[in-house]
Amino acid sequence: MNMQTMLAMQAQQALARQSGDYVSKDVDEQAHIDEIMAAGGLSHVYRFDIGKNTDGVTPLIRGVLSLPETAENVTRNMVEYPDNHFRQLRRQIAMRHGINPAHMAFGAGLESIIDQICRAVLEPDDEVLFPVPNFSVFEDMSSRAGAAVIPVSTSPPNHRWTAATVARICEVMRRRNPKLIWISNPVNPTGQLLPLATIREICEQAERTGTLVAVDEAYGEYTDHEDAVVSATRYLEEYPHLMVLRTFSKMYALPSARVGYVMCAAQELIQAVNAFRPTFPLPWSSIQMAQIAIMDDPYVCQCRGRNLRRRNRLLPELQSIPGIQALSTDTNTVMFRHEDVSGGSLHEKLSNRGFLTANLNGVTGIEGSGFLRMTMRSSYENGLFVRTLREVANA
Repeated sequence: MNMQTMLAMQAQQALARQSGDYVSKDVDEQAHIDEIMAAGGLSHVYRFDIGKNTDGVTPLIRGVLSLPETAENVTRNMVEYPDNHFRQLRRQIAMRHGINPAHMAFGAGLESIIDQICRAVLEPDDEVLFPVPNFSVFEDMSSRAGAAVIPVSTSPPNHRWTAATVARICEVMRRRNPKLIWISNPVNPTGQLLPLATIREICEQAERTGTLVAVDEAYGEYTDHEDAVVSATRYLEEYPHLMVLRTFSKMYALPSARVGYVMCAAQELIQAVNAFRPTFPLPWSSIQMAQIAIMDDPYVCQCRGRNLRRRNRLLPELQSIPGIQALSTDTNTVMFRHEDVSGGSLHEKLSNRGFLTANLNGVTGIEGSGFLRMTMRSSYENGLFVRTLREVANA
């Protein structure tokens, strides 16, 4: 029996084409770290490669976990199925964004939400617009659904969105009538915050061409204001074809909880996305942690302030290293490269010294450009990183 012929076409497409992301489920990350430590005789490896809030969870969560009654509460709830309508969390998010609580669907992280959206709306030979560089999971999931991914380039060498970028996107929409456009805002991986007016301009054009607009705001809490959420959710009622995605994996420091959600005013679309989720996508513990985390606005503001101070110090230090080009950012991640040293070589040199970075050299739109990405950590750890980069960059 030829097992290849027994696979569904969707599975064959998924196996045949993978984007050049820096994270792969086929790689045993802990085994890789163990190898680095053994080869270099290292006692510690610093992970600057994964985008997350390295300050950790809110003190509210730490406080709840330290209560004597928490163990009893966990034991009692672990033997029950969780609330698969997420009623309290739904209300909390709806109040924050000023939307109808019915206008959202939940999934096991944004990766699951993106997969559910693709399953709900894409068919073979549909076209999907993909401004690049961008979050590679959009590309993977769209291709897996059989859609043709149409990249639209930003503006090199810094790969920023400009007025020309928006004009190109709108022109391609007019010409191709794509089914869907994926946007990350702030942009992943560059960290650039797009003005909401830009999102609205694209929504206006998409309305004319019958294109669905998905805006991934995974890093949105890094660019929200102290007294207001800065989100495309303000346009949901005006544009029913708009979907806005957020997660608890970044600012809220709950990547293991896997709580992602999409907000959209079109109830038919929400129902379709929900149709492709498991009945119980989130364990009770994940729901509880998210409900606690979203209550601590002061902690989020503190983290946002720390991140700004670290960024203001780190960027000049990186840019002072001979040969290093570091791009400006609005989040807690920084893209950088060396003008003479390849990305692969620089990545390896840093890894050998115990500093892991995200190697973006295979990401669509910046292939072969030599870009790496680091996630800011504490000021002390950032200082170690800068010192090590300075040592290996021109060795």
